[in-house]
Amino acid sequence: MTNQRPDVVGTQATRAAGGDGRARPIRVSRAVSFLWISIALSAIGLVINLWILVPSAAPVGLALGVFVLGLKGLIVRFIAAGSNVARILLLVVVVLGIPGLAVVSTQTFSNLGASLLVTLVSMVLQISALYLLFTGESKTWFTVVRGV
Repeated sequence: MTNQRPDVVGTQATRAAGGDGRARPIRVSRAVSFLWISIALSAIGLVINLWILVPSAAPVGLALGVFVLGLKGLIVRFIAAGSNVARILLLVVVVLGIPGLAVVSTQTFSNLGASLLVTLVSMVLQISALYLLFTGESKTWFTVVRGV
């Protein structure tokens, strides 16, 4: 007998990292993949911005950037494990990052279009991941994993 609920459709063979035996929906797995790609792109953007645009700020900027990317990676790990708190925290982080995107866009477009492109693609991936995490069977899965 499995612990899977029949109303959670579109699941894949991998199990949630939380170990509760409920299969993770494909939408959540895709969202997690989008978020990891977004983190990788953000790391590339960090290198472009620090070493090409502002080399004098590289040590401090790198430390701050690595900290933020590590924090985002931790959030993604908890989302993959079914943490609803991490899902909501990601929503807050992305929404708070949108105004920063406007600032980065105006500063980097005139200097380096590649940095702007990386930033925009990363943001689109994050917004797409949020859509996948808050709709369809994903919403149900986070409720089921929490045991609500």
